[in-house]
Amino acid sequence: MRIGIVGAGRIGGNTARQLARAGHDVLLSYSRDSDKLERLAAEIGARAGTSTPREAVALADVAAISVPWRLLDEVLEQLGSLDGKIVVDTTNQYGAAGLEDLPIGRTAAQVNAERMPGARYTKSFNTLTSAFQAEAAGAPVPIVPCSGSAATMPRPSASSPVSSRNRGMCLSTSVALRTPR
Repeated sequence: MRIGIVGAGRIGGNTARQLARAGHDVLLSYSRDSDKLERLAAEIGARAGTSTPREAVALADVAAISVPWRLLDEVLEQLGSLDGKIVVDTTNQYGAAGLEDLPIGRTAAQVNAERMPGARYTKSFNTLTSAFQAEAAGAPVPIVPCSGSAATMPRPSASSPVSSRNRGMCLSTSVALRTPR
């Protein structure tokens, strides 16, 4: 599977490492430092490349968006249509002054899903610290996307621990993720 990573900082970069180790191709994009993006792709190896955010999403089966909250609208403008695209959102509503205000009664996932009309949206990896993800990137720990519509989750198979009962809650292609320290 090809996965476009939009925002290859700590969370996006660690996610890209894990995905490449699992055998997926990753396209890294959106960095303030293009040399850093190239170095990360070289570090990850043959399964990683770099592109523009629009190309990363257009060429990918799945897009992971891992940018600071304050930049999300700018980034979404660069991506073009997300219609029908599986989008994994790792953002949190943090800004320079702390938590950003959300409309009363709305979660960050609800706000962002509305910002991405037509996307097959899911929110994941935003509750694991970048330090934990960096440690996990060097260990045999699977990535476990959780939360989102059942439409974004694959169908269970005989070799998958995902049952039809928990398919809408969590996807795992391996063993359970260990708890962050």
